[in-house]
This record gives sequence, C-alpha cells and structure tokens, in this order.
Amino acid sequence: MTAVLAAYARALVPRRRADPAGAVVPERTVVLPDVAFGRDRLERYARLTGDPAPRDRVPACYPHLIAFPAAMDLMTRRDFPFPVLGLVHTANRIDQVRPIGPAERLTYRVGIEQPRPHRRGSTFAVVTEADDGTAVVWRSAATYLSRHPRPEGTAPGPPEVGDGTVGDGATGEWPGAEAAAAGHPAAVHPAAGRPAAGRSGGEEEPGGAWAAEEWTVPAAIGRRYAAVSGDRNPIHLHPLTARPFGFRRALAHGMWTKARCLAALAERGALPEEFTVTVTFRAPVLLPALVTFRTRGGAFGLRGEDGRREHLRGLVSPHRA
Repeated sequence: MTAVLAAYARALVPRRRADPAGAVVPERTVVLPDVAFGRDRLERYARLTGDPAPRDRVPACYPHLIAFPAAMDLMTRRDFPFPVLGLVHTANRIDQVRPIGPAERLTYRVGIEQPRPHRRGSTFAVVTEADDGTAVVWRSAATYLSRHPRPEGTAPGPPEVGDGTVGDGATGEWPGAEAAAAGHPAAVHPAAGRPAAGRSGGEEEPGGAWAAEEWTVPAAIGRRYAAVSGDRNPIHLHPLTARPFGFRRALAHGMWTKARCLAALAERGALPEEFTVTVTFRAPVLLPALVTFRTRGGAFGLRGEDGRREHLRGLVSPHRA
C-alpha cells in the first residue's frame, strides 16, 4: 500500500507532457513474483464485499488488488503520456481460468497496451496475468479513458461511460463488453439485501424474470475499501476530497461494485468454477446510495434508486481457453 501512496504522490507533481493525441506508451512489464494473498487482508476484503466463501477460494476480483500497485507504478512514471488523476475507468474483464486457493502463491505480470483514439481522447488497457508457475490461472484487462482534445477528423469512439476515477479496471474493447447486459440492470452493497420494493424477488420482462435486491451503500464504503485495497484516490474518500474533481459527494470504487455483484451471484450459485466476467461502468455511485442489484441468466447490473440511473452492466459466461 505504501507503493500506491507514493504513486499518487508522483501523480500530483506537475509535469510537461507531449501531445496526448499521438501518444505512445513505453513497452514495459512489471513482474511481481511469488506473491501470497495474505489471510487477514483476504478475509477483510471478503467481509467488505459480502463474498460468501473466502476460505476455500479467492474471490475473482481480489487479484486485482495485488496487481494494482504495479499498474499505478506504470501509470505514474515520467514517460507515461497521460495524467493518472482524471482518468475515467470505463470497464473491466476478468478471466478466472480456474479457481484459486487462498494458500497459493502467484506471479503477476502487468503491462499497458498502446492507446486507441476515442472521440473524447484516448483509451488504453492495463493487462494483467497471474500464473502458478506452470500456467496462467487469472487474467484481466482494465481500460481507461484519458480525456483530451482530438485532432479534426478523428473517428468517433464508444460512448463515454465510467465511474470517473482511476483505480477501477476496465475493458470495453473485449468481445461482449456492451452485450454484457443487453437487458436493463440495477445496483448493490455489503450489508444484507432484500427483495426490491414492489417486487417479490423477481420481475417479469421479455426473456424471463429478473431477480432483484435493494442494497444500501454507506457513505464510508470508499474509505473502508481504500483501507483494504490501498486505492486511496481522493475521489473515493470524502466529499471534501471529491469536490476538486467535480463531484459533490464521494464515489464508490468501481471494483468494489463489481466485486459485490459477483459475491451476490456466488450466493445464488450463479458463478461457474471457470468463467469470464465483463463489466462496463456506466455512471458513478455517489455515496451514500440506495441501489438495486438485478440478475437474469448470466447478465447482471446496478441501477440507482429511481431505476433510471444505470451504474454498471455485467455478463458472466463460461471461460473458454
């Protein structure tokens, strides 16, 4: 966690950068060898995200925490072309190639792919692989949007969606990201849920019923997740630290919302042993919040209290090598 704080400190230092429109990301990989999960931190994470079974397997989003300092190291080096503060976290894909036990030690390799033009700037993906010494057992791709002027004639990119923060992986580029929830999902939190108001745990729509639960997301969830994850981006911590970035309230971490959704699916027995889960972050969850989690088949999502504000879309599918 000290490494992440040092990276945020570097991010605050003003520096001159080349024109981001034609930026090239230095090709390098950070390797974290033979890393243990840490039983205490893992159990704190599981309690915070509501994961039902941390003792016999590692939650699918947890390796993201292990690799996050390496990603921050790469994104705050002097030759990285985009400012890390202000990056918009748009989506995240995770491949759980096989279940991972909490006593295992894995080696992580973290790199950044070359940027792609976007109508509002540039997107790039932070790609991570974790192996057990014989094969890759987990991988992720986190796509971020850096907002800046584009030259005339730039082809339009995908719509700008996201939680407005760095530190929450993304990958709209991978197949299935937008198909992730072709229906209309909802939202979440780590306390006990209840059937959504006016529904008896499900809602009939074409294609079948959505199972739904309401969740209360407390104001302190950003600080609590930061204490476990090490991601202390000021936008998540307090309204006063979020305000300079244009938000009147603190925001929930996107990766906390994804992890909480997967925990809800695990409680329902809806996660395969080997799976791919893709999420797009649509709009920030301003804290505190009342949200609704919905799922149908492999699709799931989060919506705001009024049902109109969509925070997250996701899709779980069996992993294919």
